[in-house]
Amino acid sequence: MRKGQLPLLAFAGIAALILYKTPPDYYPSLWQKVFELKGSIMSGSIALNIILTLGWYFHAKGMRRKFRDETARLIVERNDLQKSVGVPIKSSKKSK
Repeated sequence: MRKGQLPLLAFAGIAALILYKTPPDYYPSLWQKVFELKGSIMSGSIALNIILTLGWYFHAKGMRRKFRDETARLIVERNDLQKSVGVPIKSSKKSK
């Protein structure tokens, strides 16, 4: 439950309770309404997927930029500390 399954369990429980309490005579009309709304449900799903994908892309792009900037800052700070202590700085690049 520490990993976020409790909200999913609660949602599934509520959905199961609603289906359990629904009279059996209502199921045919319920399925008919679901199939009538299939097109709008599909459009909403596609729109939501596009929005989520764009959000993921821009978030990942920003995180990569922050990581690159932080790495560059740490390199400069490390080099300054090594110079102040007098430790020789070796390049991480292989010489030819």
